[in-house]
Amino acid sequence: MARKFLIVFSWLLSIAFLVHWALRWLAGEHLFVVFVFNILIPWLALVFLPLTLIAVILGKRLLGTVLSLVFILAFYPYAPLFLPVHSNLPTTEKGIRILSFNIWRHNANYEAVVAVIKQYRPDIAILQEVSPEAIGIIRSTGATIYGDGYPPKILYSENLQRAVISRYDVAPANSLPNNKRLVQDVLVQTPYTRIIIWNIKASTPLRDRSTQLSEAEFLVRHSRNLNLPLIVAGDFNATEQSASYDTLNRYLQDAFHRAGWGFGFTFPSRVRRRIGVFGPLARIDHIFLSAHFSVHKAKTPKIFTGSDHLPVFAEISLIE
Repeated sequence: MARKFLIVFSWLLSIAFLVHWALRWLAGEHLFVVFVFNILIPWLALVFLPLTLIAVILGKRLLGTVLSLVFILAFYPYAPLFLPVHSNLPTTEKGIRILSFNIWRHNANYEAVVAVIKQYRPDIAILQEVSPEAIGIIRSTGATIYGDGYPPKILYSENLQRAVISRYDVAPANSLPNNKRLVQDVLVQTPYTRIIIWNIKASTPLRDRSTQLSEAEFLVRHSRNLNLPLIVAGDFNATEQSASYDTLNRYLQDAFHRAGWGFGFTFPSRVRRRIGVFGPLARIDHIFLSAHFSVHKAKTPKIFTGSDHLPVFAEISLIE
């Protein structure tokens, strides 16, 4: 009975995945079922692998072949993330440490957020969902962030509830025309060159996936007109399988895909009692870079701070 159920389940899951794959290319993720399957793809890959082995052991050649196909389709985009990572340190002195973190507006433990910033000491920290209370705590403890006694430079937008914190001078960049509430547009003056930071909190795809795609197209369109190095980081509310991520990744480089390892899931953190109890299930927070940078290290620190997201961290350097 269990064997028959396993075979039927394997067939149904394989057929459902192949139907999703066809609908994805025909209709895109406007269909809710495609959107849901896109989120589940890395987890389905982990399910298809043992099912393939079981089908082979049971002598079900056709089922084994189909399961092998769907496993390859599901896992192929993630395969490079499971190869050995060579975390070479920057070969020049132009190295920059980046931390992007949605600290969550309902967070009750901002001291833990400050502790993460102190631990990683990013040259540029890019924060989303930053309440006035949170920025007050960050300012009050700022002198200890870099360990040199000097407070960091902070540019805070109460309207957007976003902040950029840096050891370098920061100022509004005004590099984006018609920028509504999508981007905190910041200019960072490093010792090497000026860098544009776009601090992102994208629309949620549960309400309107076409709006999220339009936002990504807006960012790409204007990024191609910039001459300065660009870092686009934040909470994109989009996995690697989404159309908005694909739009950005075609023109900018994803730091985690360049130098990270594993799935790197960032959401939901364990603070989400219902769905976060199992730990993060999807990677929706990203650091995108223009071609001016090379990436040497990227990771998702498994640090639980009271936020419903995990931070993302990258060590990058300017290309000579």
